[in-house]
Amino acid sequence: MRMKIKTSEYNMDTGTVDVVSEDGKQISILCNRLEDMLSLSLSMRIEYSRLIYKESIQFAELVLTDGLRAYLEEYQQPYHEQERNLRKQLEKQYPAETAREIARKFMMHDS
Repeated sequence: MRMKIKTSEYNMDTGTVDVVSEDGKQISILCNRLEDMLSLSLSMRIEYSRLIYKESIQFAELVLTDGLRAYLEEYQQPYHEQERNLRKQLEKQYPAETAREIARKFMMHDS
């Protein structure tokens, strides 16, 4: 049975997302431990952090339904496509290795 979330909030002191269900059950999601277990890429970490701070109910629902990894993988697809397109454009002017490094650094700052 799916937990119906009443409230969810990130607790900076404990590094957890604290969830209260409609029937009063409380759980805490250990964000740092979960992030370590998922081995996230840079683009995935950015979205992961955004969910924790700004969309904690959505974050909790994704964790509780085991959908977080799939969500983050889908999120990063356009990011990688954009990086590949940028790299291809840069390769017209720079050696492949240089173009790859420039594209990677640009995408890190563009996020």
